[in-house]
Amino acid sequence: DTTPEIAKRLGARLVPAVGSFADVRNEGVRVCKSDWVLYIDADERVIPDLAKEIRTVISTPLHAAYAVNRSNILYGYNLQHGGWEKDQVVRLFHREKLIRWQGSIHEHAEVDGSTGVLDTQLLHLTHRNLIQGLHKTAEWTPLEAQLLFD
Repeated sequence: DTTPEIAKRLGARLVPAVGSFADVRNEGVRVCKSDWVLYIDADERVIPDLAKEIRTVISTPLHAAYAVNRSNILYGYNLQHGGWEKDQVVRLFHREKLIRWQGSIHEHAEVDGSTGVLDTQLLHLTHRNLIQGLHKTAEWTPLEAQLLFD
């Protein structure tokens, strides 16, 4: 993944963080300077219509946070059944209203205030090929198993 190199080239300041996904996100918001924060993962894409909608809602916000529906692309196919079509994640926050992220994986946000839902989907390019899918499954299986015992 070349995300850090791309981010540096585009002028982003990289903040080292360790721990769970929630710990890393909490550190990111702690050093953030903007009023609004959008969290996306390396395998997610903000399409132009979503970027436009985000700019609109943060200019006259009605909520402290906003959820977005993800369009999950698995091995090149848009998953529209089996629960994948209802994949909604809260990712856009007013920085001062985000209390914290919680959870070691499949982390979720605690927000002080209401949460709205954006109309435009976020692309989630999960498991792009068989090799990547097998590697990700092998990496995540112990984490998922640990959740069953916590």
